[in-house]
Amino acid sequence: MKWIALTPLLYSSLCLADLTPLNEHQLQRVDGQAGITLSGRMEFEQGTRFSYQNEDAEYIDNTAYWLVMNEVTGGIGFSDMKLDLIDGIGPNGDKTALQITLPEELEFEQLQTEGFYLGDNREVNQMSDPRFLFAVELDGKLQAPAQTKVNIFPVN
Repeated sequence: MKWIALTPLLYSSLCLADLTPLNEHQLQRVDGQAGITLSGRMEFEQGTRFSYQNEDAEYIDNTAYWLVMNEVTGGIGFSDMKLDLIDGIGPNGDKTALQITLPEELEFEQLQTEGFYLGDNREVNQMSDPRFLFAVELDGKLQAPAQTKVNIFPVN
């Protein structure tokens, strides 16, 4: 029984690792991994609301409209979404971009909303005339093509 306990120690003593500094020429040839990989799950309790207002919009009637996703419940899970900074993007190839590699699969667990509304307030029950746009009910998996990437870069 003692030999079984000592076996991992014997194998680890046979493994050696050595870190050595790289000179400038060697360092330029190294292709490393960068960026951030995210996995997560979001769960929404009864009464969750998302409100969005485009403060830069110029509406004809000078009303500041809100888009409200009201009464959100359920959950969304994802894995392996990647964020990275890349160079050589844009019409002239001179921009740096935030590259988002979307997850190959989103998993919805009874995600639903009472509805999406457009109106003059950030809460549906306080809008003078809430306009119902649509509602959502999702349960299951949504798959995207592998390696779907979105590049966000500044323009003039």
